[in-house]
Amino acid sequence: MRYFLLLLFFCLSTVQAQVSKNFKNAELQQVLNELSQSYGLIFSFSDDTVKDKVISFVIQNTPLDEVLITLGKL
Repeated sequence: MRYFLLLLFFCLSTVQAQVSKNFKNAELQQVLNELSQSYGLIFSFSDDTVKDKVISFVIQNTPLDEVLITLGKL
């Protein structure tokens, strides 16, 4: 039980991290890789899904859930 609580705390603190980044005409794969490092998570995607996709957006002190919502709208 103690390990479960520690793992839960770690996961919640990672997801609650807030990050600031400015992506301008960035490849989607690069954006996902940087977000993975910033939030300490691993995104899984096929190369075909992100190939040749370029996006621009700014995040300032933004939690992960809001970043994912924003990416979903692009």
